[in-house]
Amino acid sequence: MNRLLKVWALFHHLKDQGVLLYFAWRHPYTPAYIKTLMTILALYIVSPIDFIPDYIPLLGIADDLTILPAGLLYITRLLPQSILDECRRDSDRWSRRLPYIAGFLAFLGMAWVVMITYGLYKLIFQ
Repeated sequence: MNRLLKVWALFHHLKDQGVLLYFAWRHPYTPAYIKTLMTILALYIVSPIDFIPDYIPLLGIADDLTILPAGLLYITRLLPQSILDECRRDSDRWSRRLPYIAGFLAFLGMAWVVMITYGLYKLIFQ
């Protein structure tokens, strides 16, 4: 149980770092080389081309699971302190609204599934 809490805390920390870097990307005084590193990291994560191909069991996903957290933490440490403080305030404000946004999106998703199920039911059985 203790390990599960540590993994959950790590995921929570990485989510916070990702949101912080989003606001750093939008900040007008973020240096260009940091924005370039953020772009490279994002492109690597969504790119089908990896150092180790994803179809290799366990190893294919392991490079993504190591590069993403390492990149997030490294880029966060490169940010100047003034930009980091501003972005942290913005991300904290956004994080307080996140449960409401997630709940609304979950409601919309469930409504969508109900409508599709009802439509298929009407199409097939009537």
